[in-house]
Amino acid sequence: MKAIILAAGEGKRLKPFAENMPKCLIELEGKSILDRQIEVIRRCGIDDVIVVKGYMANRINRKDVHYYFNKDYGTTNMVMTLWCAEKELKGEVVVSYGDIVYNEEVLRSLIDSAHDISVVVDVAWEKYWKMRFDDPLKDAEAFKMDRTGRIEIIGQRAERISDIEAGYIGLVKFRGGGMKAFRESFLNARNVSRNGGKAWGAPRPFEKSYMTDMLQGLVNEGHDVYGVKVEGGWVEIDSPSDYDLAKKLFVDGKIKALV
Repeated sequence: MKAIILAAGEGKRLKPFAENMPKCLIELEGKSILDRQIEVIRRCGIDDVIVVKGYMANRINRKDVHYYFNKDYGTTNMVMTLWCAEKELKGEVVVSYGDIVYNEEVLRSLIDSAHDISVVVDVAWEKYWKMRFDDPLKDAEAFKMDRTGRIEIIGQRAERISDIEAGYIGLVKFRGGGMKAFRESFLNARNVSRNGGKAWGAPRPFEKSYMTDMLQGLVNEGHDVYGVKVEGGWVEIDSPSDYDLAKKLFVDGKIKALV
């Protein structure tokens, strides 16, 4: 198993904290987001770590990981950043956003999933969103699963709280047929886009595709994509207020439970 960390973004919403560094290098209790991710990943038994960097790439310089470079980091999004590590997309792969911090238990729950495509989702998302936003529907996305945990809707616009059964956090695992499905879906979506169509039916250009666009595309194509439920234990650092909240929630090396 290997882990790929998507850390190419500029972090414009995090200025001034990320003024002179990639946002994955912002520190919590004296260690960067990236270093904390790698610590958790290695404690979970994954030694092969890949980082895809872009903005201020020279600042990310750990010697114990492998690197790929997204030269178009300013005009692309997560899916294209992941594809920059296309040579690594085989076997069992955990994919992590570069601006999240999560407890070991969160990652272990994903590693333990036997499904070919597994997505960590937070069933306590509303508590966390209410701490982040005056309106919990702000920045939240629709999410629905069936009784077996198979995802039906992910990443779509949410009109009401009841549209959201859990929150996507930015941790995904592909294995077996799941990786094959992703590769085929990516290439098909790219061809659709080149022929003037909407990749995965999403409203944005293919190059700007979100991971949730791709995951919803896989669902629509008939692939089984399963949610792995957690209850908190993670934070996203996407804005100065997120950073302030993360510092409050990060205690003794872990994200404390929300009450």
